[in-house]
Amino acid sequence: MTNTAPHLAPVYQEIDDGVPYDYDNVPKLRHVVNFGTNIEHPIHGWYYFKEGFAPGIVHWALQRFLLADWPDHLHRRGARLGQRPADDHGPLILDPFAGSGTTPLTCQLAGLDGRGVEYNPFFAFLGRAKLAWPGYDAARLARLIPDLLAEGGEPSIAPPALSSFRRLFAADALADLLLIKERIAQVEHPLDRQFLQIGLASVVERVSLARKDGKGLKVVRRPFVPAPVREALGHQWGRMARDLHEMAGRRDVAFQSDVVIEQGDARRLEGLAAASVDLVVYSPPYLNSFDYAEVYKLEMWLLDFVQTHDQFRQLRGASLRSHVSTPITATDRLDYPPLEALVEVIDGARLWNTRIPAMIRAYFDDMLLVLAEQARVLKPGACLVCVVANSAYAGVPIPTDALIARIGERVGLSIEGIFIARRMNTSAQQLAKWGGDRGYLRESAVVLRKS
Repeated sequence: MTNTAPHLAPVYQEIDDGVPYDYDNVPKLRHVVNFGTNIEHPIHGWYYFKEGFAPGIVHWALQRFLLADWPDHLHRRGARLGQRPADDHGPLILDPFAGSGTTPLTCQLAGLDGRGVEYNPFFAFLGRAKLAWPGYDAARLARLIPDLLAEGGEPSIAPPALSSFRRLFAADALADLLLIKERIAQVEHPLDRQFLQIGLASVVERVSLARKDGKGLKVVRRPFVPAPVREALGHQWGRMARDLHEMAGRRDVAFQSDVVIEQGDARRLEGLAAASVDLVVYSPPYLNSFDYAEVYKLEMWLLDFVQTHDQFRQLRGASLRSHVSTPITATDRLDYPPLEALVEVIDGARLWNTRIPAMIRAYFDDMLLVLAEQARVLKPGACLVCVVANSAYAGVPIPTDALIARIGERVGLSIEGIFIARRMNTSAQQLAKWGGDRGYLRESAVVLRKS
């Protein structure tokens, strides 16, 4: 297929017609639409969740689409940081794709109430473990860590039933991981175990022969030498303990907010009442065929969030349909001819996976359910902020941000704007197929409002 742009120009024009784009926010948003800067923030950086965004997105959304319209007492810095009357619960912020908990944690640190919903049990654990930071006893943990890292001993537990552990870890590294996992399980206090487990999860990649790379794990070629397990864990737990000391003065703020993360499905927000949410801030899985279960499988298996291949397949198959790792059941919830016109062109092209057209249709069918639920739980006049990147398959750009905006209209929301955060790259071969226009390859914040 060559140069699809002229043929599809009217389709893109129909999708874009009347959509308000804002390019002025590029300097503000481009550095916070990815997780990288979280490493600089206490608590946020305890685990590197590369698909997440930084707290700056939440701050931007709060200031622009919530606090500016909230009662005057929340304009004061003291009120936003939790110094408010006990009977004033303030606004409720929702993240239906909570990931490792950036939005709920940002709300907690600002003294605001928040709810996170996350389907993946490992990600939900990460977010909850971060939110629990005010309850961790740094002194008690400091007394435990030397014994956990002590040399000697052999694990009495078997490795997970995933062959990757034998391929991606040296025998001594795997033995150390299992031994320390076993020692952590014997720690008496549940909060101590949780703190120690998040540290263990954080070093798994560092001590292996694999790196997270796009759709999965990539084996690093020698002479790369993984970090020693005890050294990596000592460094990680030490960094986490320093964060606890640094944040000690903000415990009172965190205790005044009501923030939780529940394991659930963004397509069915069963625990939230209609018209109960003041702002939604989230980033759904992108339409890039990344399989998050595959990318994070080592951590999930090591910490027993999945223990069998059947459980692993079930987790993959029931997640939002944004990847091609499992068969895709066709659905027809969304009837939007411009999207179908794009998919039909892709369907007739040579693809690296024949499930891609079905994935695209299923993804937007699922996003219809997601947006309908957000429209249900939002209060009248409230906004949702959805951070998403666009994709291209067979040289055909899929303007995911604009399509999400159009689906929002289908469920009763109005388009406040699409705020372009940054441009994205593609290969020269892909670019040549559709005329060299990079306009649709971007990462954006889609803002919709409930009337």
